[in-house]
Amino acid sequence: MVREKPQRPNPVIQIGDRIGTHTVNEINVYDPLAKAATEATRNERAGDHRLAFWANTSGGDMIVRATQTDNDEDGLFDHWESSGIDFNNDGTIDIALNAAPFSANPLHKDIFVEIDFMRMQGHTHRPGSSGLDRVRNAFSGANVSNPDGNLGITLHNMVDETLREPTQLISSTPSPTPIPSPIPFLSRAQGVRNDFFDFKNGEPHNPCGTQDDDGHFGRIADRQSPNCLNIIGGRRLVFM
Repeated sequence: MVREKPQRPNPVIQIGDRIGTHTVNEINVYDPLAKAATEATRNERAGDHRLAFWANTSGGDMIVRATQTDNDEDGLFDHWESSGIDFNNDGTIDIALNAAPFSANPLHKDIFVEIDFMRMQGHTHRPGSSGLDRVRNAFSGANVSNPDGNLGITLHNMVDETLREPTQLISSTPSPTPIPSPIPFLSRAQGVRNDFFDFKNGEPHNPCGTQDDDGHFGRIADRQSPNCLNIIGGRRLVFM
C-alpha cells in the first residue's frame, strides 16, 4: 500500500526574532526558492534550501539570504548537526544536536528514534539491549554512502520512559489479566490514552506535562523545563 509522506515546514524566521542585534518587525519573501549549490566544487543535494527575504528591523530594512545545506542528505541540516538547534532564534541552543547524547554527524547519516514503552501488571515492554544492538548494527552495515567516505547509517535508539497502560482494556482468555486493546496510530479514539496522539501530545493537548494523561514526547526533564515548548519543537524536527 502506498502512503503519502507529507513534509513539515522548517522554521526560518518570525516576527520578534533577531538578525544580529536587530529585532525583526516585518517580513516579506523576496525569492522563495533558489538553488543552494553556489560553490563550484559542490553539487546540490536533496534537502538543500536557499531562501531570500526582505525584513524590516529595529536597525532598518535589509535583504537577507538564508542557506540551509544537508551534505549527508539525512534530513538534518548541517548547521543543526554542527551547532545545535535554536528553535525560537533567541540565541540559545534548545537542542544540542552536536553534543552527547545526540552526537550527530553532518557528514554521516543519522536517524534519531525516541522509544517509550508501556508497563502492564508485573512487567514492562522495555526493548532489550541485545535486540536494539542488532537493529543498530543492521543500519550501521547498510550499503549507503556518506560524505565522510564510510558506509552505513547511525541509528540513535534513545530509550526513554515508561507509559501507563491504555484506558481501554479487554480481558484475555483463559488468563484473567486484562490486556490492552489495539492502539490506533493513524486515527483518533475517544477518551484518554486510547491512541498514539494521546500518548504523544496528551489528551487534552498538553505536550509539556508530566502526568499519565499528558504528552510523553521528549524526556521528563524536557517537559519540566521552562523552555519546554522550544525543546519539544526542536525535537520534532529531528526525531522519527
